[in-house]
Amino acid sequence: MGKAIGTGWHRIGGRVAKGCVMKVKIDTSLCEGHAKCMEATEVVFEVRDDDLSHVLVDVVPEDEEANVVRAVRTCPRAAISVED
Repeated sequence: MGKAIGTGWHRIGGRVAKGCVMKVKIDTSLCEGHAKCMEATEVVFEVRDDDLSHVLVDVVPEDEEANVVRAVRTCPRAAISVED
């Protein structure tokens, strides 16, 4: 079994596997505002005037989960994490 990264979500060999509920967090000490996350889903992420990404939802909508996984993978600073 892989490392748990959120309720029902697990990282297995660098991959994220689907489960039940997904929440997401931005480490603002790493974020540089590249907006790759916003390119993946504007429903969940927004880069604001402070040049940092912000999470717009408490729980990721099911139809946006794959986009969040893409955002996690494409963030150049690895500032996005999935959590419970």
